[in-house]
Amino acid sequence: MAGTANVLVVDDRADKLLVLGSLLEPLAQNVVLARSGEEALREMLEREFAVILMDVNMPTMDGLETAALIRNRKKTAHTPIIFITAYADEMHTARGYSLGAVDYILTPIVPDILRTKVKVFVDLFLMANQVRDQAEQRVAFAQEQAARLAAEETSRRLREADERKDEFLAVLSHELRNPMSAIRNAIELMKLERLDSDKACYARDVIDRQSALLSRLVDDLLDISRITRGKIELRRQEFDLRQAVQLGIETNRSLLKARGHAIRVSVPHRQLLYHGDFARVVQVVANLVHNAAKYSGDRGKISVVLADEAGAASIRVRDSGIGIPAQRLADIFQPFVQLADGAEGARGGLGVGLTLVKTLVELHGGSVEALSAGPGHGSEFVVRLPAFDHELRAGGPLPSADRVAAQVGGSA
Repeated sequence: MAGTANVLVVDDRADKLLVLGSLLEPLAQNVVLARSGEEALREMLEREFAVILMDVNMPTMDGLETAALIRNRKKTAHTPIIFITAYADEMHTARGYSLGAVDYILTPIVPDILRTKVKVFVDLFLMANQVRDQAEQRVAFAQEQAARLAAEETSRRLREADERKDEFLAVLSHELRNPMSAIRNAIELMKLERLDSDKACYARDVIDRQSALLSRLVDDLLDISRITRGKIELRRQEFDLRQAVQLGIETNRSLLKARGHAIRVSVPHRQLLYHGDFARVVQVVANLVHNAAKYSGDRGKISVVLADEAGAASIRVRDSGIGIPAQRLADIFQPFVQLADGAEGARGGLGVGLTLVKTLVELHGGSVEALSAGPGHGSEFVVRLPAFDHELRAGGPLPSADRVAAQVGGSA
């Protein structure tokens, strides 16, 4: 077996040390000679030994006392000790084994026996070192692989984030240019002399609709900025969740009418009092309904259901639209993510609506999930808000705005 081990020989007589050293030479190991127990202990502080050969009878500190001190030290507690003595009565044998001795060699020494016994412990020592080195190499390799994979994953996410942000900037410029162009055209129309009332009303309607769209885009941008900086704060008050749902739907009334969507609304007959931010809950419902209308073809079907589920509120928004591929369900709430394929008119907006929904719901201590049977089968978004009547359901602290900001910022 490749490798060299240290073998410690301890005896107070120089002639015996010389003989033992000579007998061990054929093993081709590093033999260290010590003339006392004290010297042996010093040697053991500096290096590791495969086995110790030690005379029992030595002045000042005999072999048994030295063995006891060796065993008391954690690093050397399991180092094999072979005692060399001219006699081995039961008392010495029992005491020696109690101190961790693995064997005795009686004098006069038989060279082959000595070398055979020492070689066993040297081979065990070298084998243990080899196993340890291999284990350390495997651990180092695994750590290197894990670090490389982590670096690759981080690099991939950074590339994806950069791509999403580049796409976002392109979409933003497009989304801002369209309403601005429409407003400019309406203004030019109003500058014409002899403008009849129908054209004037048309121009005013265009300016009104497009300025409202610009306002929505700016509001989304401001909210994303607040999220990434952890600056969103909830203004809690008691309100009826039915009113928040109705107002969120009403916000999208013109879009629903323009696309010819049929919407079914189901809310409880009794009040569902909730302690939260009324405007932000309205924003959650409005964004989900807008998303359903956006990704459904003309004359689609949308349903909004508010229910009390065991003391928690659930808001379900379902559509008959393009659906969501299974592999996209995990990232649909990430900033700037939009489905590449869809109904006519589905593209548009900044791709931050669902990100805002997730953030606002989690700030209320709730959760949101996206469900879909796949492309062409529509989708459903389920919001769950915990408890009513001021008290939030017990279950740990709510996520802070800073924590949500960190999650959004890390994924952007």
